[in-house]
Amino acid sequence: MKPMGPIPPGFVANAGGGLLIGGRAADELVVDAGGTPLFVYDSGLVAQQIERFRSAMPAEVALHYAAKANPYAPLLSWIAEQVDGFDVASAGELGRVAHLGLPISFAGPGKSDQQLETAMRAGVTINLESEGEAERALAIAAGMSHPPKLAIRVNPPFALRGAGMKMGGLASQFGIDHDRAPALIERLVAAGADWRGLHIFTGSQALHADALIEAQTATVALAAEISAQAGGRPAEVNLGGGFGIPYFPGDRPLDIETVGAALARTLAERAKILAETKFAIELGRWLVGDAGVYLTGIVER
Repeated sequence: MKPMGPIPPGFVANAGGGLLIGGRAADELVVDAGGTPLFVYDSGLVAQQIERFRSAMPAEVALHYAAKANPYAPLLSWIAEQVDGFDVASAGELGRVAHLGLPISFAGPGKSDQQLETAMRAGVTINLESEGEAERALAIAAGMSHPPKLAIRVNPPFALRGAGMKMGGLASQFGIDHDRAPALIERLVAAGADWRGLHIFTGSQALHADALIEAQTATVALAAEISAQAGGRPAEVNLGGGFGIPYFPGDRPLDIETVGAALARTLAERAKILAETKFAIELGRWLVGDAGVYLTGIVER
């Protein structure tokens, strides 16, 4: 039978040839679950990825977990003790992490008024995807006792080379075009909102370090340019994610050590307007994509 892809590191067989997951035999796990099908996740492999990120990236870069990658409740509870924040893309995801005590940002086009109100009342930072969404958020916040936490998702004029999904450099439902962002920042500040900064996500599933380095360097420069034009210092710049994992034979893992070293140089040389800005990277599949196994019984051969 042809292999569907590489076997991720961390999974081995016992003396009898049976698959081990987190040190336990797969057939034992099936018995515990009462049968198949089932998913099994090895938190030890996720912990290794988190440690690798911490070792490779500048200490000033926070790690956020993109809940859409795997919103399994026990996994969310465990990972909340390992990361610095959550990024969500739906009200359902928000409901799964709201009680876990970490900062949350809410991105995604097409948020309803109800979703905006729920997020603002929960103290969540909303990444605004359009001027229209901004005006709706401000109107809803007018009836609240505290200012809303609002950031701007920027559609940059560049893309992540080799990305599985490009989210910049083209017309998109994701974010506000970069040249319109300064005026919107001024609007939010004038309205009394708590402007939390910028979210600039150029693409996903990148396996080439040079492409990510290029995108991150351009992202930091763009954040400084937008902030200078708006006359405001952003509290945080979310650099997005984009770290890919191997799916097919021939794919090579991303060299995040090289990416981290380059990002450290970029941040050390950043513009003064970003001197007090905090930075974050949001990751999903890179943290958890290789940590899960789907077990199912064979019906027929």
